[in-house]
Amino acid sequence: MKTPGLKAEWSTEQQTAIQLLAEGGHSYEEIAPLCKVSTHTIYNWRKDPRFMDEVIARARQLLKHNLPDIYNSLIHKAKKGNPRHIELVLKHLEKLEEMKAKYAENSITFTWEAPYVDNNS
Repeated sequence: MKTPGLKAEWSTEQQTAIQLLAEGGHSYEEIAPLCKVSTHTIYNWRKDPRFMDEVIARARQLLKHNLPDIYNSLIHKAKKGNPRHIELVLKHLEKLEEMKAKYAENSITFTWEAPYVDNNS
């Protein structure tokens, strides 16, 4: 299974392992047969810093792709009154304001404001 966005230097088996490791929730024993390699091979690949850099880069791509859904879920739970989710939203807003101020000091334009869209209507 060739995965779009992964470097050509990785074999098809390694690309499959990279994708599955980046997704998380899979054991070596589950990944190995899908890659047609042994669990020991998966273990050895994970010892290679370049391989793990690729896993981390792919995990970041997956997270970035899912961030809108994550934010919407967080906000939805906060609006329902969940104290932990309210705290997370407020902390995130505080961090965004800090970033905005930092960028303003360096004359970099930054905005995170977006039109409100109610997905629950």
